Amino acid sequence: MQRISHLISLISALLVLFLAGSAFFLSSESLRDLAVQIGVAEQIAWLYPAIIDGAIVVFSLSVLRADRVSLGAGFCVHLAKCGVEHHPCATGVIGSVSGRYSTN
Repeated sequence: MQRISHLISLISALLVLFLAGSAFFLSSESLRDLAVQIGVAEQIAWLYPAIIDGAIVVFSLSVLRADRVSLGAGFCVHLAKCGVEHHPCATGVIGSVSGRYSTN
């Protein structure tokens, strides 16, 4: 029974990685195209998705780490809200996390 549970966990992890990678690729392409449309040179347009998606990863990991080591997560949530508040993909995640960790 434990082997089946481990197999299900492994398959789930692989599917999450696939979905996350696909979402990252689509988001990166869209943000790069947007940067080019607003007049950013094509040579540096890749910075837009790198900054935005990179910030989402960094802030998400900060919140998870704070939760795992019992640090005050309020600061991490506040930092994440400031950094990615206007990104449509992050709004729901940050909103759900901020409900769990009050910054008051």
